[in-house]
Amino acid sequence: MHRIGWPTYIRNRSSPRRESPAMFVMRIVGVLVVIVIGAGIVSYLFTGDKRYLSVAARVTRYALIFVLVVLVLMFLERVIVL
Repeated sequence: MHRIGWPTYIRNRSSPRRESPAMFVMRIVGVLVVIVIGAGIVSYLFTGDKRYLSVAARVTRYALIFVLVVLVLMFLERVIVL
Protein backbone atom coordinates (compact mmCIF):
# COMPACT_ATOMS: atom_id res chain seq x y z
CA MET A 1 0.00 0.00 0.00
CA HIS A 2 2.59 2.55 -1.09
CA ARG A 3 1.01 5.74 -2.29
CA ILE A 4 2.83 8.91 -3.04
CA GLY A 5 1.89 11.72 -0.72
CA TRP A 6 0.63 9.56 2.12
CA PRO A 7 2.26 10.14 5.50
CA THR A 8 4.73 7.53 6.70
CA TYR A 9 2.58 6.45 9.64
CA ILE A 10 -0.20 5.43 7.21
CA ARG A 11 2.15 3.66 4.79
CA ASN A 12 3.87 1.64 7.51
CA ARG A 13 0.80 0.30 9.31
CA SER A 14 1.62 -3.27 8.31
CA SER A 15 4.80 -3.31 10.40
CA PRO A 16 4.15 -1.86 13.86
CA ARG A 17 7.24 -1.07 15.91
CA ARG A 18 7.65 -2.47 19.38
CA GLU A 19 8.30 0.05 22.07
CA SER A 20 11.45 -0.36 24.12
CA PRO A 21 11.12 -1.16 27.83
CA ALA A 22 12.98 2.06 28.65
CA MET A 23 10.33 4.11 26.86
CA PHE A 24 7.60 2.29 28.76
CA VAL A 25 9.32 3.06 32.08
CA MET A 26 9.73 6.73 31.08
CA ARG A 27 6.02 6.98 30.30
CA ILE A 28 5.09 5.44 33.64
CA VAL A 29 7.44 7.84 35.45
CA GLY A 30 5.96 10.77 33.52
CA VAL A 31 2.44 9.82 34.54
CA LEU A 32 3.53 9.41 38.16
CA VAL A 33 5.20 12.84 38.09
CA VAL A 34 2.00 14.43 36.81
CA ILE A 35 -0.01 12.65 39.52
CA VAL A 36 2.40 13.79 42.27
CA ILE A 37 2.36 17.40 41.06
CA GLY A 38 -1.43 17.41 40.83
CA ALA A 39 -1.80 15.81 44.25
CA GLY A 40 0.54 18.39 45.77
CA ILE A 41 -1.40 21.28 44.28
CA VAL A 42 -4.77 19.83 45.33
CA SER A 43 -3.46 19.11 48.83
CA TYR A 44 -2.26 22.70 49.11
CA LEU A 45 -5.64 23.99 47.98
CA PHE A 46 -7.45 21.89 50.61
CA THR A 47 -5.11 22.42 53.55
CA GLY A 48 -3.29 25.67 52.82
CA ASP A 49 -0.03 24.04 53.94
CA LYS A 50 2.83 25.34 51.78
CA ARG A 51 4.77 22.12 52.33
CA TYR A 52 2.67 20.38 49.66
CA LEU A 53 3.25 23.20 47.21
CA SER A 54 7.00 23.07 47.78
CA VAL A 55 7.02 19.30 47.16
CA ALA A 56 5.13 19.84 43.89
CA ALA A 57 7.58 22.59 42.89
CA ARG A 58 10.58 20.40 43.73
CA VAL A 59 9.21 17.47 41.72
CA THR A 60 8.50 19.82 38.80
CA ARG A 61 12.03 21.21 38.93
CA TYR A 62 13.65 17.77 38.94
CA ALA A 63 11.35 16.53 36.18
CA LEU A 64 12.25 19.50 33.98
CA ILE A 65 15.96 18.95 34.62
CA PHE A 66 15.56 15.29 33.68
CA VAL A 67 13.67 16.18 30.49
CA LEU A 68 16.34 18.70 29.50
CA VAL A 69 19.11 16.14 30.08
CA VAL A 70 17.28 13.55 27.95
CA LEU A 71 16.70 16.09 25.16
CA VAL A 72 20.35 17.15 25.18
CA LEU A 73 21.44 13.50 25.02
CA MET A 74 19.06 12.86 22.12
CA PHE A 75 20.42 15.94 20.32
CA LEU A 76 24.03 14.83 20.88
CA GLU A 77 23.16 11.36 19.60
CA ARG A 78 21.78 12.87 16.39
CA VAL A 79 24.85 15.09 15.96
CA ILE A 80 27.24 12.18 16.50
CA VAL A 81 25.34 9.93 14.06
CA LEU A 82 25.39 12.61 11.35
